[in-house]
Amino acid sequence: MTKVSLVGYFIKIRKLRTKDYLDLYRFDESNDLFDVFNDYFSTHGAKRSNSQYEVEDVPNTDKKTILIEKARDAGPRMLEGVIRIGDYGYKTPIVNRQSKQLSYMRKNEDTELTPLYFLLYVPQKGDIPSDDKGIAIFQKFRKNGLKTAFLAHFSSYFEHRFPDYKVEMLPIAPEDIIDALNNGVIKEVKLTSYSSPDDVAEYYSTNDENKGKIVLTFEKGSFQPKFVDKLKKIFSHDLPIKKLIEFEWVPQDEIKVVVQINGMEKTFTMKEEEGEEEITPGIDISDSVTNGPDGFPTEQSLHDEAVKYLEFLKSYFK
Repeated sequence: MTKVSLVGYFIKIRKLRTKDYLDLYRFDESNDLFDVFNDYFSTHGAKRSNSQYEVEDVPNTDKKTILIEKARDAGPRMLEGVIRIGDYGYKTPIVNRQSKQLSYMRKNEDTELTPLYFLLYVPQKGDIPSDDKGIAIFQKFRKNGLKTAFLAHFSSYFEHRFPDYKVEMLPIAPEDIIDALNNGVIKEVKLTSYSSPDDVAEYYSTNDENKGKIVLTFEKGSFQPKFVDKLKKIFSHDLPIKKLIEFEWVPQDEIKVVVQINGMEKTFTMKEEEGEEEITPGIDISDSVTNGPDGFPTEQSLHDEAVKYLEFLKSYFK
């Protein structure tokens, strides 16, 4: 199954050479960031035909491209849409996996555009306790994320109009995961191993071309405080993944924890790749979205999950 997730960021604005964040609806005493976003999408939103794509280079990135489609209202003070991102600068053969024949030789200037969904929320005065924070939710498809390219492109537009101000997008911190573990109900924990020790490999191998895996799932029971404390240490990078449960026959490469908080189930993932432990931010929605005929999640199913996630993230406003 293709990995699809939504990643949330806090949107903030500050004046250059200062540390204080400003109210988004009047960050320079007169302009509203929500209106600035609308102007940005009106300026850069591309109309495309079957043969013409108004793709742009992303400033200050390593050969990234972006195609911005028109944004639309998604609710009060909310905008949503699809942005396509890609890269360029290398040649490679594109081969049909069934016929084994060359379909196309990719050129240096070719860019493969991946569609990624976004949802932006900019509060009005009094909407929530903090007027200096908005929320951006970006889709991540496999390893393709949207935040870096979007922020670089939007910042170029924003700083041209408002040279004394800077936009920042700050990821949800590991501390928020710990808060969820403290205040939510753990519904399920999955431990995944992508390698088999010798005694297990006699019966089942994870090293063949089909990339098998061993999954140990805990569900429906109650988790003891010692177990929860270990999870907190792992997500705080104070304990290696493999120390959660020290089974000799199943070395854990990935941990998924499903937590129910404020009526919503949220999945946190910690995995080890190439010796580095990494927290996958946001929520895993792979099982919740519907794929269209092009193999990508439909916008409607992404919208439904993003709106639920937005309500969850609003709870972090202090």
